[in-house]
Amino acid sequence: MTIELRPYGPGDLTLTAALEADPQVKSRLGGTVGAAEAERIHERRMAAVAGGDWYFTIHVGGAPRPAGIIAIFRTPWEGGHVHEVGSMLFPEFQAQGIAAEAFRMLVERGRQEGRFTEIHGFAEVSNGPSNGIVRRLGFDLLGECDMDYEGVPIRCNHWRLTIPRHDGTGRTTE
Repeated sequence: MTIELRPYGPGDLTLTAALEADPQVKSRLGGTVGAAEAERIHERRMAAVAGGDWYFTIHVGGAPRPAGIIAIFRTPWEGGHVHEVGSMLFPEFQAQGIAAEAFRMLVERGRQEGRFTEIHGFAEVSNGPSNGIVRRLGFDLLGECDMDYEGVPIRCNHWRLTIPRHDGTGRTTE
């Protein structure tokens, strides 16, 4: 199975609206939203991309539509901001290793580009698949916390991956 990450863009409003309206996709993210709210979310993502956040659509070879969205974006945390990784996949693409591979690809890209020193994950506490993905990618569990998704409170596990910097010679620097 071939998986490709493509930059999120203006033409992805339909994808966002479909993901945000899918009850299975949104079951752990506060529930579905209507078209107007999905448009606001899309506009916010486009502004975030313009500001340097990473949003990508996930494509699986031979599939008639994108599998979903994956991103590393700035999120408020303890009076500042952290870089958070998150994804949403349509039900027919779940439980096939697609999200895990997309996460691996995105984290590896972040490592190669030296863009991030830490990436955080906030997975709903009972979301076994999401918690399993970040655990397998080497994220450390820091504990539970309260977050919100589009204004809806969610109890999450807080994960963090520390990415060492390299000095160009292959040596890790502090």
